[in-house]
Amino acid sequence: MRSSARTRALSLAVLAGIVAPLAAGCALSETATTSDGACEAARVSVEPGSVAPGKVLRITGQGYVDGCADNPEVVDGTQAPDESSTAMSDISVVWSQGDVEIELGRVEAGPDGEWSLDATAPPDARSGEAHIGAGTSEPATVTVTP
Repeated sequence: MRSSARTRALSLAVLAGIVAPLAAGCALSETATTSDGACEAARVSVEPGSVAPGKVLRITGQGYVDGCADNPEVVDGTQAPDESSTAMSDISVVWSQGDVEIELGRVEAGPDGEWSLDATAPPDARSGEAHIGAGTSEPATVTVTP
């Protein structure tokens, strides 16, 4: 019985060591050190979640910076520039459905690493799932409706 309780306690400690950084908005990284930390991954969002071919989508991105700006310094209520991060530029936003890839546009991230783009779903998009990605982010999923 004691061995089982010890094993359970050890398992919980290991799990807490993995979950705590993720809950704090950081990703585990083999190259992260105490001076550079792990940065928030870039991500894409699409509104609405379903769209008819030829209709407009609002695509947004967050976390598009080179460097790390997860914990910006705030001075007198204003976010101070973080010299260790630079907003990304010339980001290709791509629609993927099956073997079809179409560039919807190119964007520049603002100083906070955010951008937005109003784009039209391809007029010949097929019903079902499509994906919209930008740079190295995980693509967002959108459902094409007739």
